Amino acid sequence: MANISARFWHTLLLAYGRLLPPHPGSWRVFEKIWPWTQGAWNDPSIVKRDGIWYQLDRKDHIGRHLYYLHYETAETKFLKRRVKPDWVAADVGANIGYFTLLLSRLVGPRGAVYAFEPATPAYQALEENIALNAAGNVYTYRVALGETCGAVSLVWGPTGNTGKTRLGVSEPGNELTELTTFDTFVGEHGLARLDFIKIDVEGAEERFLDGATKTITRFQPSILFEVNACALAQFGSTPQSLVERVKGFGYRLYRFGWRGIHPLSDLSEVARYEFFNLVALPFE
Repeated sequence: MANISARFWHTLLLAYGRLLPPHPGSWRVFEKIWPWTQGAWNDPSIVKRDGIWYQLDRKDHIGRHLYYLHYETAETKFLKRRVKPDWVAADVGANIGYFTLLLSRLVGPRGAVYAFEPATPAYQALEENIALNAAGNVYTYRVALGETCGAVSLVWGPTGNTGKTRLGVSEPGNELTELTTFDTFVGEHGLARLDFIKIDVEGAEERFLDGATKTITRFQPSILFEVNACALAQFGSTPQSLVERVKGFGYRLYRFGWRGIHPLSDLSEVARYEFFNLVALPFE
């Protein structure tokens, strides 16, 4: 009887999340119903979402949201409009590869995507998803990007949320990994262009920018980045300091809405959110 009930809620949630258009509050409905689906499935599951194959672990936050819902809908629509064939893109904090694979499809066979994911479990999932899609224009690196070169400890996210993995501050962490700067990487690999960067490094965004100053100044890529006040605080940063830092490269900032992106005049416009993504576009 329990399994029958779980299968019912699983089917209902899948129909709700995948068949209905994305709408405000859908994640609240999802979070309430999802626990009732357990027992209706076994992981990992290989599924196709919007033309891209994924191997997903529904016990993990990203895996279950990508399985049941339209994932990062506003950001996805923006990328589909903004990213052009033949572009060169970087996914910094790639996790299991949602943005990596979306960018791979958008830049096409003559473009390139450089994906960086330092945590071993997420990196292995990233590699598996790239292989499922035979994405030959993606190049992966199990390194952390920051303000200096050397080594750094990683603190894995809590069970069920690998997306919360972050660089260690003073604690020993769960594993040690290579740390380098994006400027160093670009120089060593001879990148002659860079059109887009996605940055989601759980609070270490300003450290990444410290090590990417030459590259951003030189190429002026479009940037999609996360702002998470609690995560930033662990690195002595704030949403305001991060925003001002990005503006200092010569960018206009935009927030996401249901009908596209809108100029960001003040952080109070998005202050109600625990975390959010912003777009940075160079002055043209």
